[in-house]
Amino acid sequence: MFVAFTTGGAPGELIIAPPFGTDGHSLFSSAGIPQWGDLVDGFLRKHHLPTWARPIAPPIPNLQPAAGASADTAKEFQRYLASQNYEKAFAVGGAHFTWVSGRPSAQEAIEDAVRECGKSGVSCRPYAINDKLARPARASD
Repeated sequence: MFVAFTTGGAPGELIIAPPFGTDGHSLFSSAGIPQWGDLVDGFLRKHHLPTWARPIAPPIPNLQPAAGASADTAKEFQRYLASQNYEKAFAVGGAHFTWVSGRPSAQEAIEDAVRECGKSGVSCRPYAINDKLARPARASD
């Protein structure tokens, strides 16, 4: 892909990034910015393209973890909130929780999170979808 891109006349630099996470797929999420932000900025400046003085990170939503959440669940919920890898969902069931991100749609994120959480043997429900709390179920739902 790099050869095809540069053969077409586009400027490019191939950078082999060090290992990131379990499989490297989340390198370009918000958690990976420290590894690639300066490299991208340097490339943009070198080619007289617009950039920023420092990476712009959107504010982390101010949502509270589920009532009665353990310290581990609360910590993981903060990691979920900080993730900018959409579509994402956080599911809870008793003391169990799971979150997923990088899904093609919010609905798929919800389904995957609830299914994964349910593997613990408890009934799980969506708690957060992207950056908002899930709508509580009504008696008529």
